[in-house]
Amino acid sequence: LSVGLRLDNPFEELESSEALQQAADGDEAAIAKAMQAERAIASKIIDRCFDMLAQNPEWDDILKIWGHKSKIGLAWKRYDRLEWVHGINEHKMYGTMALQRTHELELRPKQHYPVFVKMASGESMQEPAPVEGFLIRLTSQKGNEQKFGKLFYKRLYFSTQNNYLLFLRPAKAKPPPPPKMPMKENSNIPSAKQIAEKIPLIYAVNPFPLLGDTVAWLAGSANDAEDRKRHDRDAYDEAERNALSLLDCDGFINLADVVEVRNAVRGATPADEAVDEGPQVDFDEEVEDSHHDDGTTKDFDDERTFELLMRNGLVVRLQAFSKATKKEWIKRLRALAKYWTRRASQDLALFKLVRQQNLDTLNLDMQAEAYVGMFAHKWEVTKSFASPELYNVCGISNCRAIHRSGILFRKPRVHGTFSRCHVILCHGHLLVFKDTVRSTTGKKVSHIHHERIASIDLRGCYLYSGLITANDLLYQNRTFDNNRPGNDALPRMYLEDGWASADDDAMTTFVLWTGQHKGWFRAREEDGSEGQQKSGGARNKLKRVSQLGTTGRAIVFKARSRTERDHWVLGIETEIERLSQADDVRVVGQDQGT
Repeated sequence: LSVGLRLDNPFEELESSEALQQAADGDEAAIAKAMQAERAIASKIIDRCFDMLAQNPEWDDILKIWGHKSKIGLAWKRYDRLEWVHGINEHKMYGTMALQRTHELELRPKQHYPVFVKMASGESMQEPAPVEGFLIRLTSQKGNEQKFGKLFYKRLYFSTQNNYLLFLRPAKAKPPPPPKMPMKENSNIPSAKQIAEKIPLIYAVNPFPLLGDTVAWLAGSANDAEDRKRHDRDAYDEAERNALSLLDCDGFINLADVVEVRNAVRGATPADEAVDEGPQVDFDEEVEDSHHDDGTTKDFDDERTFELLMRNGLVVRLQAFSKATKKEWIKRLRALAKYWTRRASQDLALFKLVRQQNLDTLNLDMQAEAYVGMFAHKWEVTKSFASPELYNVCGISNCRAIHRSGILFRKPRVHGTFSRCHVILCHGHLLVFKDTVRSTTGKKVSHIHHERIASIDLRGCYLYSGLITANDLLYQNRTFDNNRPGNDALPRMYLEDGWASADDDAMTTFVLWTGQHKGWFRAREEDGSEGQQKSGGARNKLKRVSQLGTTGRAIVFKARSRTERDHWVLGIETEIERLSQADDVRVVGQDQGT
């Protein structure tokens, strides 16, 4: 809106209440009442802003749009970064007001990650639905071993999340439950064969069917409370299943690197000259749960096989269960590859647009941008622009399985070297995948998929970034620039997408620290039962925590720029806070009085 609103003493009602004075004297009921009043401060600030804007008819149209189509929230803005007020920061609004010295508190509509993309033809394309199922991977090469005349085959479970075609071993696969079959009265328990025959070969899973602009099982009064709880449990189970499938995956294929999804083409691989056509690979064969291939074959069925042609010229050959499932896979993967290729280019274009707009508005260059964003006075960056689409609330609301993903440079130990890797932030974990494959001589080798090499649990981790990370780098760029003597920043250009950066190493680095030694911490917890409160009793709760004052492990990450580092730091911070809040919850049975 480009309008400033001044709220005089938003905590006046809380500070002048008698409950706050009684809480200071130790009254438990007054303490609970004061905490409840503090939690409502954020919503009261939003209401006061709306009341002030409603007094001016100029903002009537915008307020009407916000009231019908958007959810409004508070966000702290600093240069091009937005930090949404949510969770514990929203409940403890009194303390978070300290950010007012360096940040601006803004009233903004909450935006989710876009589900539409504008194609080159001008048409709008909606995000396609994900697809998953069992496939057989066919390859003529296994590491350094290559057999001409034979194909290695491996049965895997494939699923798509965003722009990733994930695969995992069948033993860890978690297929969605089939649609419920109609039951007949006085019917016996069906056999396994009858169940298999009645389950459809292809079926859709949609925990949130829409009826207009609302969820179907939430609209109207036809559904009772028990029915809504059942649908809610099904939706929660589906979200957990997607997250666990992502955590258990062995690797992925980036759909943004897929040029074409086509039928099997003979001659695409060197082994095709000696491979015949025939249905030798058994889809229902029992195999061991291992990372090794299931076996070799001299032929494959062309009518059930399709291929993924990658940008580097390599081909991924996959065999489906039947002709019908093959057609469905080709149709779905073509749409997903087309959408996410365009989506990745538009996301990068938005990053470049926001940065260029701030450089032009504040009259900066790329070398000074990082320092201005971190150390400039508040009034110096007031005119900067921040995009709510880049800092969307999907990670906070956990509406997607993947919180953040992209390229990072990782140093697993302080005394080590950085290696380029692909990282996915999901469900309180950092999944690290190999990005580059090299031969024994160090030459880069073209590859198809990205294999998982590490998984970092964020529970109990500490995160820090900024100039303090210079001690963990142990080296810095010492290039000499004739035009800028004393400047150590090395300009970088990433050819895969055209992203450029001239930030110092310390401005692009963040460190995850975790303690290697843990101990038991005894915490006193007031009992909520009436009998214990009368006797003044309390229960002790043991909690496993990291020991302070001991050496730990520091994992150093470098992003491609300061902007990307800010997104990673905010995303990891959100996941760590979510895990810490989950640890504080203590589930007690009804027989214990709570």
